[in-house]
Amino acid sequence: GNISYIVNGEKVNVSFTIGANGYVAVALPIDVIAKGGLSNASVRMTADSNVSAMLLNRRPFSTDISYLIEDSGLGKEYYVASFGSNILGREQYSVQGTVDGTQVTITRPNGAIENVTLNAGQVYFIQGNNLTGTKITSSENVSVFSGSECGNVPVGSTFCDHLYEQIP
Repeated sequence: GNISYIVNGEKVNVSFTIGANGYVAVALPIDVIAKGGLSNASVRMTADSNVSAMLLNRRPFSTDISYLIEDSGLGKEYYVASFGSNILGREQYSVQGTVDGTQVTITRPNGAIENVTLNAGQVYFIQGNNLTGTKITSSENVSVFSGSECGNVPVGSTFCDHLYEQIP
């Protein structure tokens, strides 16, 4: 298989081989993390046969993992589901383009509408408050992740964790 990502404008390819009952861990640089707004901070994995993939995000004192959905499972309509925080964190979501010229319409719970055009591999990343219920529609299939920068689970606890999940 192959994983590709863009760091500082340069495309990086990492090849991997997995045995019949094995797994492989591929470490990605911190520069691949989207920082807000529109960016090229995305990762694309391809494989010659069926594989299951998970994305593990480790931060100091916090770890979360998301099962990744293949292209055939992506869609054109999503609703953001986040978990707020009462200490440090903000809710967040990202939309990843899979086809050049994809028109994305984002309708926030307060009725505000935003239109974005994404090319394949581009990411639109937003952090804020009260994002749960945001509707995302697109002209082509996109991938959407949502979560919290630092959600308090359970509510009222004095610690928080980074939470995220790819939305099916």
